[in-house]
Amino acid sequence: MPDVFTGEEEWTDWLFQFESCSSLNDWNDGLKCKFIIVRLKGTAGKVLSDLDDDTKKDWTKLKAELTARFDTTTRPDLYKSEFMGRRKKPSETYLEMGNSIRTLARKAYPSLSNNVRDELAKDQFLRA
Repeated sequence: MPDVFTGEEEWTDWLFQFESCSSLNDWNDGLKCKFIIVRLKGTAGKVLSDLDDDTKKDWTKLKAELTARFDTTTRPDLYKSEFMGRRKKPSETYLEMGNSIRTLARKAYPSLSNNVRDELAKDQFLRA
């Protein structure tokens, strides 16, 4: 079972883990709805509580509503400024910073090839 989702985590990563778990356990759409409900807490739990019962029982609708609310990968402009301004945090290792920059590059420039994104990430790493 994946960790709890509060809305602070990366939705697409969390959803991938949830769907991998559901596939491994052979859950049908009804079971997916039941299991995801107990894994949503905090802001995500509040969003869930605001949905109508029909949506909570329909996996396609429930997944679409949660994705619309928590998937930030459809908004690359949000990540471009964060990517460009990324600096090393005092307690952060260079490996952690590099991973963060690479993730931001993927989110900020989703249409670029991996090679181009890697070059941008390398340049930003050196500036950071």
